[in-house]
Amino acid sequence: GGWISPSQQLYKFLFSRLDPIPPGKTLAIWLAGSQPVPFELLGPDPERIFLRSNPIVYLTDLAATPTAGQKPARRAAVLITHPGEALTGVARETREIARILQLPEQSVLDPSAAEAPAILSDSRIVHIAAHSVIDQRNPLRSYIALRDGHLEAWQLLGGGQNADLIVLSACSTRRGAERVLSDDSTSISSLVELGGARTVLSSLGPADDGRSADLMIDFYDLLNGRPALALFQARQRSLARHLNPVQVANFVLSARDVESLGVSFPSAQNK
Repeated sequence: GGWISPSQQLYKFLFSRLDPIPPGKTLAIWLAGSQPVPFELLGPDPERIFLRSNPIVYLTDLAATPTAGQKPARRAAVLITHPGEALTGVARETREIARILQLPEQSVLDPSAAEAPAILSDSRIVHIAAHSVIDQRNPLRSYIALRDGHLEAWQLLGGGQNADLIVLSACSTRRGAERVLSDDSTSISSLVELGGARTVLSSLGPADDGRSADLMIDFYDLLNGRPALALFQARQRSLARHLNPVQVANFVLSARDVESLGVSFPSAQNK
């Protein structure tokens, strides 16, 4: 008896006939169509949800093959940031990530809109922390705000082909126009994925820049293994700070294919 939430209902429909999933096992999920709810929030009850027990990765292309003639990225990592007037946490976020990754000062950039696409295409890790806007009329014109203009979604189709990881630390980067049925297929992150990035960390909805900064700093601090595990462990730190699970599950990790799950990033201590 009792009321069952939609997430509990979906969990029961998808997982009730399967053997219990061991805690700590990474779940690789492939979705045909839009994402109705973060699978991280599914579970038999509010206290037993995947967010607390299992890393999750969303696969975007089960049959992906390496791009012909792909060249290795020259940069280990680059941080693209434009704080704007309201994003007070962005400067702290990029400063701390640069420290963790032991990046030189020139790796933290506030580029022009014209410079940004080339920067994206020549780095193994690309972290973007800025304001984003979803264009409801034309999702390809959704953009990330830079110092002199916009990095539009369509421009990301040609960037990131050499990136193992692109992080879109901004609002709703995994959501497209609301009037489009499969809205996440028109998102900024989906275009980054089509551009060739192996793994992408992006947001399902609005993101508080202070809390996002905490999560991102923890993510890179723990990135001495697989990205999925680092995100899972960073989320546990956020839950320990008594954040709402819905907020903690806002940023999700997608991978181009199963092979991409094997990408490993060395810790700063091992460089």
